[in-house]
Amino acid sequence: DGTITISDRYPSHTHGAMDSPRIGSSPKWIKGFILEKMASREKFIYDSMPKADLLIQLTIDVEVAVQRNRDRIKAGNETEEYIRIRHKENTNLCYPYHHCYTVSTNGALESILDEVRAIVWLYL
Repeated sequence: DGTITISDRYPSHTHGAMDSPRIGSSPKWIKGFILEKMASREKFIYDSMPKADLLIQLTIDVEVAVQRNRDRIKAGNETEEYIRIRHKENTNLCYPYHHCYTVSTNGALESILDEVRAIVWLYL
C-alpha cells in the first residue's frame, strides 16, 4: 500500500529465539491444556504476520561485537559471555520474507549505510 516500515526487530520462525514464538519451549514438565492452547495461539499470531517485502539482515562477527562492546562508553555494558551467547542464539534464524539481503556490519558505519541505502533504492 506504499507504506514503509523500518524496524530493528522482526519476528523469526525459529522457535525459542529472540523475537519468535517461545511458549512451549519450557521444560517438559511444564505442560498442559492451557499451555498448549497458549502456544497454539502464539504460533497462529506469528504465522499470520505478513511477510516482509524486503528484509535487510545485519550480521556481525562475534569478535567484532565483543570488541565494540568493550569500546562502548556505557554504564553497565553487557559481559563478553553475554555477547557471545546472544550472538550464537541469533545466528541462522529463519525469517519470513519475499526478498532478503544480508549486510555485514563489521566495517565502518558510513559504508554500511551506503550499502543499505543502495539496497533500499534498488528495491524501491
